Amino acid sequence: MFITIACGALSGFHSLISSGTTPKMLAKESQVRMIGYGGMLMESFVAVSALIAASVIDQGPYFTMNSPLGATGGTPEATAEFIRTIGFTITPADITAAAQSIEEETLISRTGGAPTLAFGISLIFNQAFGGGLAAFWYHFAIMFEALFILTAVDAGTARWHHSSSRCSGSQTSCWPRSRSPCVSPCCSSTERRNGPGCLVSHSPGTSPPR
Repeated sequence: MFITIACGALSGFHSLISSGTTPKMLAKESQVRMIGYGGMLMESFVAVSALIAASVIDQGPYFTMNSPLGATGGTPEATAEFIRTIGFTITPADITAAAQSIEEETLISRTGGAPTLAFGISLIFNQAFGGGLAAFWYHFAIMFEALFILTAVDAGTARWHHSSSRCSGSQTSCWPRSRSPCVSPCCSSTERRNGPGCLVSHSPGTSPPR
C-alpha cells in the first residue's frame, strides 16, 4: 500500500527524480539525508493520511462511491438496494444528503480513489475545524490531488526529456557549427568538455567556447 501511494516507488519514478532534480536542491553533501530521507518521511505521512481518510468513511458511503455504475444503477434507490445486498445499510436519503453536504450532484459510482480520499479528508477537517465547510474541504482536496498529479507528471516529463537528451547526444544539435571532438553528449546544455577532465561552463542560450 505504501509503495503504491508513495509515487509508485517500484516504477522508477523516484530514481528519475532523485538523479535529475534532487541534486539541484543540495548546497552540500551533508544535506542529502535531510532532503532525501525527509522527503520519504513526508510521503509516508501522505500514505498514513490516505489510510486515515479511507477508514473514517462508513461502509455505506464508501461502497456507494466505489461500486461500478453497472451495479449501483446510478440512482439513490438502486444504489441503496445494491449496498444492502452486499451486507451494509444506507438509505437513499443518506446518499442524497452526503452529496449535498459537499455540494456535488451525486456521489454514486465516483470511482478512482480521488473522490473517496477527498470525501474522507472533508469529514476529518470539517470535524476538526468546525462544521459547515465540508464542501470547501472536499473541493480543496480534489484540487490538491489534481495539482499534485499534474506537477508530478510535469516534473517527470522534464526529467525524462533531460535524461534522454543527454543519453542520445541530441543536446549537441544546438551547436551545429561546432566541430570540436570535445563536445560530449554527457554534458548539459550549459557545459562543454574542453579537453580531458576539463569542464567549461557558458551562459544559457549562447554557443559554447571554441
